[in-house]
Amino acid sequence: MSIANNLEKIKATLPDAVTLVAVSKTKPIADLKEAYEVGQRIFGENKIQEMTQKWEELPKRYSMAYDWSCTNQQSKVHGSIRKPNSRRR
Repeated sequence: MSIANNLEKIKATLPDAVTLVAVSKTKPIADLKEAYEVGQRIFGENKIQEMTQKWEELPKRYSMAYDWSCTNQQSKVHGSIRKPNSRRR
């Protein structure tokens, strides 16, 4: 099953007030692009280095938000603050 089909199936089961955070850790850029093209805009990462690499490789026309899926080490968080559209819960 494709990423687009999986997202469609999952979103059909969610209430309107729920926002899906697609966990993209360890996934290749191609998977993020496919998810983005079908409307997914919020992605979850747990490693700042991986988020930074993906951010640099994705086309700048992409407007995405990253949501941290774990507690980050304080020494590594400073670099992520400069990345637009990253957020922490």
